[in-house]
Amino acid sequence: MRATAALPRLRAEFAKHRSRLNVRTSICLGFASVVATVTGNFRLTAESSSSDVRHLVLDFGATAFPVLEGQSVGILPTGTDSNGKSHYVRLYSVASPRNGERPNYNNLSLTVKRVTHDHAGSPVAGVGSNYLCDLRVGDQVKIVGPYGATFLMPNHPGSSLLMICTGTGSAPMRAMTEWRRRHLANSENSALMLFFGARMPEELPYFGPLMKLPKHFIDVNFAFSRVPGRRNGMCRTRFANAATPSFDDCATRTRTSMSAE
Repeated sequence: MRATAALPRLRAEFAKHRSRLNVRTSICLGFASVVATVTGNFRLTAESSSSDVRHLVLDFGATAFPVLEGQSVGILPTGTDSNGKSHYVRLYSVASPRNGERPNYNNLSLTVKRVTHDHAGSPVAGVGSNYLCDLRVGDQVKIVGPYGATFLMPNHPGSSLLMICTGTGSAPMRAMTEWRRRHLANSENSALMLFFGARMPEELPYFGPLMKLPKHFIDVNFAFSRVPGRRNGMCRTRFANAATPSFDDCATRTRTSMSAE
């Protein structure tokens, strides 16, 4: 079937599944926000690395703030910009499953890299990232959202996931993987495969925990671009060269689930 011919059916399928999930977006509209308390701020990258990536845990207390894997939340940094106006919202992907960073607690986690240079390499302090990375346990943060209804994890436990990301782009992949790990007994023989890229292992968020995941649960493929003395490659190259049974199996299952009526 040609892709263009399949689009109307795929859109209809997406709408049907979204309605089943009862996806909530923009719980906090306009300037309304909820307040979360920082309960954890952990550095994920090596101290020797120039890349400072943080894992932040935010607790909402008694305030309901449901999210799904693949959604993002808006952070409102304190202070004002050079024009004396309040900073605008910065969006960050949720890095924890729908039942919280800690199961059945009203919290979530974010993966944030401290921005110290712009794309041209000139020194600059990213407003949102530095605000978050400098937070301490007990600090309070204003949050809006959640946002996103198109990058959600398939809700069926038997669906297979093929995930490709680099750096802090791993946040939604971590949320999806952790949800599946917590429900491994109900996985219905699904396949998970991850292609994860960074300049070097010291700059890869969650490198240690990923190495501890069982091979039968997820096939993890790393791609490092700047490791001295070894053959390096980009994530897309590692993906293009993948020719393993698990890749074929995951790709086949993904195609089957997409084409199923």
